[in-house]
Amino acid sequence: MLARRECMSSQRMLAYVKVSIRDAKSWLREAEGGRAFLKVGSLRIDRVRLAGFVDRVYEYKNRVELVLTDGSGELVVKVWSEKLGMVDGVNRGSAIEVFGVLRRYRDVTYVSPDIIRPVSGDVVRLRALEAKLVRELLSNTDKLKSASLAEGDLGAQEEAQPG
Repeated sequence: MLARRECMSSQRMLAYVKVSIRDAKSWLREAEGGRAFLKVGSLRIDRVRLAGFVDRVYEYKNRVELVLTDGSGELVVKVWSEKLGMVDGVNRGSAIEVFGVLRRYRDVTYVSPDIIRPVSGDVVRLRALEAKLVRELLSNTDKLKSASLAEGDLGAQEEAQPG
């Protein structure tokens, strides 16, 4: 489920990770060059999968900004001119799922979408439950890893001692 690649001393998630907007904001760390990422233990997440309702739509000359809300908070989705076809049919109140990359510009965190698709309100509620499970799993990953390493070290010590 979760593909990883070594990135310095931490693991970088390559998959889109289901998160709530609240978790995205609380785990947020800024990276270089405007890219933002979430830091959970030793994991770095920059690709997120969010579901929610469009609360507001702002149209500008070169982009459309959707304010997405999922009941835990709000996050801006910026759709630039080359991807405007993604927002055809998306209006205030629409339920959507967004697959995208976290970015940061002038202290504003936003999602640059790769995919935007319409969903039902039931899917938004389901994604909220899934995001809660993912949060628990990710929060416990380092604890499990530490416990596993401790058990492995203990086993190696027992094998090394003559019996």
